[in-house]
Amino acid sequence: MKFIKIIMIVLTLGALAGCEVSGNLDYSDFKNRQVTKTNAMEQIEGTYYIYIYSNGCQYCDEIKQDVLSYADKGSVKLYLYNFSSYPVETTSDPMYSNVGATSMLSVRVYGTPTLFKVVDNIITSQYIGYNQVRDQLK
Repeated sequence: MKFIKIIMIVLTLGALAGCEVSGNLDYSDFKNRQVTKTNAMEQIEGTYYIYIYSNGCQYCDEIKQDVLSYADKGSVKLYLYNFSSYPVETTSDPMYSNVGATSMLSVRVYGTPTLFKVVDNIITSQYIGYNQVRDQLK
């Protein structure tokens, strides 16, 4: 009986060791996906996303696990852009469009979180705010 308990404990621990801890992803888990102002729009994929977040952004924190889960398993490659480290121009107009931009040097963001869909290194769509970003990455 004692032997069976030991076997059960070992099997349980082995199963738990192989489980991914959900809801615990961090930006540091995706260092190879971090981009900067100079290289964000120079990725080799034909189509990809650039997710713009900032440190201390409440909505970025609330959507973080959804975004990072998508970065891990999504169908379109997602790159991470930290606005706190690489600020870009801002705008007070939530309808401002970055569609057609070919460089992060020429974009303006209303706020974070923001998501750009990029095709052949040209922004083709933008999604502003928690709801739009989350809905696009479903």
